[in-house]
Amino acid sequence: MDAVTVLGDNRQPLLDTCSLKVYPNEIVGIAGVAGNGQRELAESILGLQAPSAGRISIAGVDAAQTPTVKLLEKLVSYIPEDRLQDGFLPSASVGQNLILGRHRQEPYSKNGFLNWPVINRAARQLIGEYKIRTLGPDDTGANLSGGNIQRVMIARAFSFPAQLVVAHNPTQGLDIPSIEFVFSKLLAHKAAGGATLLISENLEELLLLCDRIATLYRGRIAGILTRDEFDKYEIGRLMSGARIDS
Repeated sequence: MDAVTVLGDNRQPLLDTCSLKVYPNEIVGIAGVAGNGQRELAESILGLQAPSAGRISIAGVDAAQTPTVKLLEKLVSYIPEDRLQDGFLPSASVGQNLILGRHRQEPYSKNGFLNWPVINRAARQLIGEYKIRTLGPDDTGANLSGGNIQRVMIARAFSFPAQLVVAHNPTQGLDIPSIEFVFSKLLAHKAAGGATLLISENLEELLLLCDRIATLYRGRIAGILTRDEFDKYEIGRLMSGARIDS
């Protein structure tokens, strides 16, 4: 992204001239106190919030000019912050939720109709791999606990090839074995040549996984540190806007 600005309802910037690059084989973290533009950053990449200025390019594709469904089909996987409001349908089945965003693509859809045998077979595999506690693919999404809804979101994000993974607090509400499993998936995506933007309020998580950490403060990127520069004190200063204020 290059000099991206996203305005709120009062025409004040929620993102303010943000520039950031995420390369293949890299995990870039976003640190900051909640409410400093993290959600707008993620949603602008997905085309869910339109920038008023600047440009977002994913593998040469102009994200602002590409429908979100097209970005999700081939370029981006997304783990949203609000798992109950974004990207999960409580009234749909677990199987439907696991393929949401790819449900119009083969092999899940053929001649405009959902291919249920294929969907259920893929869903059963993901339920087992990600240890989702459910009665099965036909179980209603509303029956899942919060932690298992998060497992569905994570399973969906990592079960499809994507050049960029945008993960917003992906381990929130998970137990330690599940957190370690998510870490392994993020690192495997990196090792396979993928790019990852990891937005997290857990600084230890960012320090452990990331190659670079950018800090957001009041919608602006206060600073970007490489791994050899990682320092909790310095990141804390940036989270308080120290570099901007100075």
